[in-house]
Amino acid sequence: MVIVLGYQNKISEALAAYQQSMRIEPYFAAAYVIRAELYKRQEKYKEAIDTLNLGSKANPSDSSIPHSLGLG
Repeated sequence: MVIVLGYQNKISEALAAYQQSMRIEPYFAAAYVIRAELYKRQEKYKEAIDTLNLGSKANPSDSSIPHSLGLG
């Protein structure tokens, strides 16, 4: 459902849903990556980087987060 919100351009609702997902399961790297992508779509690059940095701290062994930061 959350991905559908992003496709429907309901960005603020999707961001809120991913935030809730990150609270429930902080080790789910995809939530951080997709939330950062939603921020990038809005040209909110600082928020995107901050989100990915949080994800990297929560799950340092997941390679998708550094890759999204351009480090992998």
